[in-house]
Amino acid sequence: MNKFSQQSGFTLMEIVVSTAIFATTLTLMMTLFNYTLQINRRVEAMRQVAQLTRGFTEPLIREIRNGRIDYESLDINCDPSFYQFPENRSLAIISPDGTRLCYYLNVEEQALYISKNTNAGYLSERITPDNVTMNPDTFRFVIKPDINPTDTPAYISQPFVTILAKFSIQLAPGETPTVIPYQTTISSDVYNPNLIPHAD
Repeated sequence: MNKFSQQSGFTLMEIVVSTAIFATTLTLMMTLFNYTLQINRRVEAMRQVAQLTRGFTEPLIREIRNGRIDYESLDINCDPSFYQFPENRSLAIISPDGTRLCYYLNVEEQALYISKNTNAGYLSERITPDNVTMNPDTFRFVIKPDINPTDTPAYISQPFVTILAKFSIQLAPGETPTVIPYQTTISSDVYNPNLIPHAD
């Protein structure tokens, strides 16, 4: 008896179809991988942004909460008359130890600065990191009351400050800056002793 062995191989069409399926699957996997990397980079960017903004906003918030608004500041960067304008970009604070502080936006550098009244005069330093800029068109200190409460006995609310800003943060060279809108309102724990309490 003769034995016949039948051998079958891949046709050219089957090889082409298999290659096309493999290439499509590989493309989809690479697209998904790149998308996952983008999401991870975005999450990491947001984490870094949150950490950066906390680094320079939390000390400011503590000073506002524990100190009191300075309505008699002589610092040229924190003229108290600016408080009455919607475009106000400065805030003077008297800290619990009596130190006079001035927080202001340097428009040219688009950075937040702090000025301290020392024996050597007013000394300024930048408090926002070098890779952080602040849009001058959106940065505001909204201060209520905008004039000294001791001059307005009818004002019976707790003083507060609202900070409005947009931070642009460059996390890596060549990357598009991450823009984060920011808004918070902080009330001062220091009350005006001359204020009349609410009547029930």
